[in-house]
Amino acid sequence: MPADNKEEELVHPPKVQVSSSPVYATGRRLGKGGFGQVFLGTRSQKSRSAKDQKPVEVALKFEHNTSKGCTPNGPPYEWTVYNAIGEVYGVPKVHYKGQQGEFYVMIMDLLGSSLWDIWNQEGQQLTAQYVACVAVEALAILEALHQKGYVHGDVKPENFLLGQPGTPRSNKLYLVDFGLAQKWRDSRAAHVKYDQRPDDFRGTIRYASVHAHLGRTPSRRDDLESLAYTLLFLLNGRLPWQGFQGDNKGYLVAKKKMATSGETLCRSIAGSTNMSSLVVMSKGTKFTQQSYKVSDSFPFEWIKKKWREAFHVTAMATSGTQWAVVMSRGAGYLDQVVELDFQYPSEGIHKRWDGGYRITALASTPDQSAFLLSIPRRAMSDETQETLRTSTFPSEHVKEKWAKDLYIAGIAYGRTVT
Repeated sequence: MPADNKEEELVHPPKVQVSSSPVYATGRRLGKGGFGQVFLGTRSQKSRSAKDQKPVEVALKFEHNTSKGCTPNGPPYEWTVYNAIGEVYGVPKVHYKGQQGEFYVMIMDLLGSSLWDIWNQEGQQLTAQYVACVAVEALAILEALHQKGYVHGDVKPENFLLGQPGTPRSNKLYLVDFGLAQKWRDSRAAHVKYDQRPDDFRGTIRYASVHAHLGRTPSRRDDLESLAYTLLFLLNGRLPWQGFQGDNKGYLVAKKKMATSGETLCRSIAGSTNMSSLVVMSKGTKFTQQSYKVSDSFPFEWIKKKWREAFHVTAMATSGTQWAVVMSRGAGYLDQVVELDFQYPSEGIHKRWDGGYRITALASTPDQSAFLLSIPRRAMSDETQETLRTSTFPSEHVKEKWAKDLYIAGIAYGRTVT
């Protein structure tokens, strides 16, 4: 049985034709994934019909039938994922799949360089502007994939590729290699049950989430954590846990990740002397217009002015003693109020709940906390809402609430109140 790391020694078919595909000649190798290799495919015969839109150049992904990525006596597991998710934003199109000789073959869209390649070409450090653009596109791709019920499981620079050079897609970002993708929700649209298998690590050690190191059931946040590591690597050229060697490398990397705070990670960004902000912009929202305010104190007068103009608060954040507030038109609220206090405004929140309001945004500074409560235009089928103050992140409490169909609507960091 050929081992996966010996696939390079295998002789791949010089020509490929699977299902109803044209014949493609196998060209140079473009790259390799965890279980297979990708080659350039060029159509052997030109189209004789103007209606024939089958691609001339493609990517041919070969996977040997003894590969660990294959299902028992069947095709690669990755095929199952592609069949399940269908067409997804930022995922290359699969034109044909089939078996030829000892190989399973996928004929896919031809793409360009990976972010890893670009990072190397640019001197192993990308600009903040470039990484910001990558972040926006990568988040959109992961959101689209997650909406299909799957997590990728191996987010890293090598798995993000730009479109084919010289085409309108050349600057578009794509996510590839779904051999480690798994379902995060079941057939009832509920999150899959939590499990832990410490000896079952999946992913790439440098970019894997802490939960992946611990063998826990994958979820959407693991993809996002890996994306954060990917972006910081592209921006800074290095991550704090690089350099470990030996049989216990995975353990040492996981230990270092758990000991490194997000603040410390961001503080290590090359050339950075000040704190920075991450702003996510999305198409397809219900908003029709937005306005924002950054202030050294809570901008209540500005908020009241915007309320009169049919805006509502849709996001808040703080940095030190500064406040940032975003207000939008078309947010879907009938009314909105603020509860602002030097401590937790428990009495005010409960009175608002009794009046039909629900918390829709919150933020805190070291000496103030603000809660935005809104009445939605559409009545909710279940209006249950709870809050919790704690000095550490309440992991067990959150899991208990998830089991009761209660989900996190917002988190704010402030001083601990005893």
